Parts: sequence; C-alpha cells; structure tokens
Amino acid sequence: MNVHCINFVSEYNHSDDSELNDREIDFIESLGVVELWYWYKQGDYEGSGNALALGDNGLYYVESLSHCSCYGPVENFQLTDPYPSLEAILNSGSADYLSNIMPLLKAASGSEGFNDHGIDI
Repeated sequence: MNVHCINFVSEYNHSDDSELNDREIDFIESLGVVELWYWYKQGDYEGSGNALALGDNGLYYVESLSHCSCYGPVENFQLTDPYPSLEAILNSGSADYLSNIMPLLKAASGSEGFNDHGIDI
C-alpha cells in the first residue's frame, strides 16, 4: 500500500503532527486499501485527522481519524461510503467539510490546480 502523510495546518494546531503506526497502517491495508492520503494530529488525550483511501475496487473513501483517549484513530475506519471519483467527493460536502480534506484531494489528484471550487485551504 502506498501511504502519504500530509502536513496540514488546521484548527487543531494545539496538537502535534503525528503519523499512523505500523499496526494502524496494516489494519487499513487489510481492508483492501491500496493507497492512503492522510493528516493526523495527536494531543494529550485525543487525536484529529482525516484520511482519503483508494480501495482495491477503484473507489475512494473519506474517513475520520478523530478520536478520544478511549480508542485510536483507525477503530472506526470502515470504508462504508464509497465515491466513484475525487470530483464526486468535491460535490458531496460543505465548504467547511471540504476544507479539512482538500489537501488530501489535491495530493491524490497530483494537481495544484485541483481547487477550483473556491474553498480556502
């Protein structure tokens, strides 16, 4: 699986940039993910982040990596809401929602000019 950790400045700046560990990456790969783009920040007792996953079925999934101290960032990673394309993700949410995943969409598209939807990132 190809994994891309994206540094992202967000409202969660009180937390430190962090990377998923090998166990978490292995779990995601066991779900059939072939490529993963994510940002993740971990604080004292919680974490915040988002992930964009490309499944072995060719579909994309957006997952939250946010959690409290009771569990980790991948315990709710389920690949339940598929999107046929990156453009479908862009057309699916509010500007506030998309602002947290736009860096992932840009990285996945390989295009700096991907953001033509007026979303501040």
